Amino acid sequence: MESKEKEFLKIVDKLKITVCEKDEKKSPWAKQLKSCKKATLDGVIYEKWCTGGITGGGYSDQSNYYAQQGEQEPDFIELDNLLTEICPNITYLQYKKLIAGLIELQSWTEDEYYGNSSTYSCKIINLRKLFEKLLEMKLMT
Repeated sequence: MESKEKEFLKIVDKLKITVCEKDEKKSPWAKQLKSCKKATLDGVIYEKWCTGGITGGGYSDQSNYYAQQGEQEPDFIELDNLLTEICPNITYLQYKKLIAGLIELQSWTEDEYYGNSSTYSCKIINLRKLFEKLLEMKLMT
């Protein structure tokens, strides 16, 4: 199994996928992700986007607050690239079964000056769980 792990991590590195460490002591920990120098199975891959917020606050009492339009939820490009390399013939139903329960979603709000704020969401996948599920489903050759 160790050779499969090395092969998996080699592909992650080859594709230049950003793998991050997480600190679960901080909440939400997705806000605190730090890039690893080298991919490990203990790392995570993620996709983050702004889901909205409040803007319009200013220095004067004449602030005109309004809702900030959020970004559309992005595709999980790094996951798609990794799966294209590892199992290019994966079917849609296999893909749905593979990612079921693997993607963790975290959301948080960052307060800014003058009452403004931005809200973010982040889709996260633990590489070890992904690797183990790929083996379990026999998708890694």
